[in-house]
Amino acid sequence: MDIKTFVQSVDGLEQWNPLMKGEFPISREVLEKEVFPAFMVEMPKLTKDTYTYDEFIAMVKANPDLAAVRVHKRRFGYMVNDTICEFGEVLINGAKVVTINSESTEIEDIKKTIKDCGLEGVENINE
Repeated sequence: MDIKTFVQSVDGLEQWNPLMKGEFPISREVLEKEVFPAFMVEMPKLTKDTYTYDEFIAMVKANPDLAAVRVHKRRFGYMVNDTICEFGEVLINGAKVVTINSESTEIEDIKKTIKDCGLEGVENINE
């Protein structure tokens, strides 16, 4: 499980920071301190020290403010204008979405990459 948090938007570009990476089984402490606070929903009553994937999904399904979705992502990475780029084919509950991104701390490099890829004026939507 990966959780990223939105930091800021500058010139239509978004900055996100990784909050946590975890695997199942996952500890109650991680669920209490990182996962459910990131979801911004009421914390379920946690009575065990660790939870399996299936137990976690059951908690998600029991919360009307959350939805469990199946995601499969195939990614291809490369460098353009000193930015880390990725082309991705994402299946979300079977619906295909094609994505492209460019990552760098240098905004002008990203803007050049957007222009070079012919994506100026295309809406920037995070996944």
